[in-house]
Amino acid sequence: MTRQAAILDDGGTVKQETRHFHEADGTTSSGRSKEEAEDYRYFAEPDLMPIAPSRQWVEELRATLPEPPAERRARLQGDWGFSDIDFAAVVNSGALTLVEETVAAGATRRRPGSGG
Repeated sequence: MTRQAAILDDGGTVKQETRHFHEADGTTSSGRSKEEAEDYRYFAEPDLMPIAPSRQWVEELRATLPEPPAERRARLQGDWGFSDIDFAAVVNSGALTLVEETVAAGATRRRPGSGG
């Protein structure tokens, strides 16, 4: 992204190409040019029939989806009153579900310095 932005900032044009990553120094180099869209394999799957799901079906499916992770974390942090640092520690330790289950079982959060 940075490489392409620099090319565009200099008034150049980004070439459609395959690039090779060099792990030793973290750089890339051109591998081969891609002149046509077919080079990217953008073509329809011939064995799949197109579908047009009804709005009702889409909404029924949407209702069965779990809460998105970012929304879940924001909700739990707000519900529990955790600071950003405390909540990050819970998430980074992999204990989010354990804490959620513990709170659901009736545990309450003790405030630091509360003596309990």
